[in-house]
Amino acid sequence: PGKEFLKHFLDKRDLFFFSPQMVEKLRTGSDPYSKYGYARWLYITGAHNKENLRIVRDCIEFAVENGIADAMYVLSRLYHNGDYLDENSGIMLLDRKRGKELLAAADSKGSELAKLQRIDDSFLEKLHMKKV
Repeated sequence: PGKEFLKHFLDKRDLFFFSPQMVEKLRTGSDPYSKYGYARWLYITGAHNKENLRIVRDCIEFAVENGIADAMYVLSRLYHNGDYLDENSGIMLLDRKRGKELLAAADSKGSELAKLQRIDDSFLEKLHMKKV
C-alpha cells in the first residue's frame, strides 16, 4: 500500500465494510501503511480494551515515525479521547493539550483528517461561545 491507500480511511464508516481478508492483510503487513490501516480499523471497530489500545498505539507510533501524517491525527485522537495507553504505568492517558498539539502538527504535515477535525473543532468552539 501507499499514499493512495489512505483514501480508504477518510470516512470511518467505510472501515466497517473491510473484508476479513483485507483486515488480515493489514494486520500482518509490516509496512507503515498496513500498520496505520490496521490500527485505524481496530480503533474504530474494535473493543477499547487495553490490549487493543496497546496494538493501536504501537502501530500508529510506527506509522508516525515513518511519515504518515494521518497517523499523527489518530495519535492526537488517542490523547484527546483518553485512549493513549502509557506503556510504563499501564494507565490510559487523557491529555487534550497534547492531542491539540499533535492535531496541529498533523494538519501542517498535510493530513486531510486533521484539517477536517480542526475545522470541526473551530466550528464547535464558535458555537459554544455563542451559547455562553
